[in-house]
Amino acid sequence: MYNDSIKLRAKTLYLQGENFEKIAKSLRKEYPKVTSNTVRGWSEKGKWDESKKSIAQNQDKLIQESHSKKAKDVLEKTMILAELTFQKLTDEKAPGMKSHEGGTYAWKALVELSLQLQREQTKNVSPSEIIKTFFDILNSFPTVKRELDANWNSIMREVRIRLMGEDGNAPQEVVIK
Repeated sequence: MYNDSIKLRAKTLYLQGENFEKIAKSLRKEYPKVTSNTVRGWSEKGKWDESKKSIAQNQDKLIQESHSKKAKDVLEKTMILAELTFQKLTDEKAPGMKSHEGGTYAWKALVELSLQLQREQTKNVSPSEIIKTFFDILNSFPTVKRELDANWNSIMREVRIRLMGEDGNAPQEVVIK
């Protein structure tokens, strides 16, 4: 009764975070007899949830890769700063520090930070695993699970906006408070 293009539009809306009721309402402008149950049936038959999960897994992987790259970059820069600070403290030809004590403190802090970053990189628990565990716990409560399910797409949209910015690209500058 309905052609593939309307089903594709419905699936696209679903993957963008719309629920079955909103999708049906949107499609009713052209197809007045479309109901949320019709859209739900298309979803079940087309296994849209599997597509959504696959997309979420790919996003998790990209986030994890981005986090690992940023952590590695920060560690490398910290180690370079520590080395440069050490050179200023020990090299007779280097311009030196205004205060030897201050330079020593700065070097110590940089070395401690680089060691801490190295420890963090070697931990087996990734941020995405922590988040997944957190949501698994929340989903173990039936009332919370219903609310999460009903609002999941909106939650994920907000996470993407906060992590990647309004346009879907990573923010150019990260401000740490």
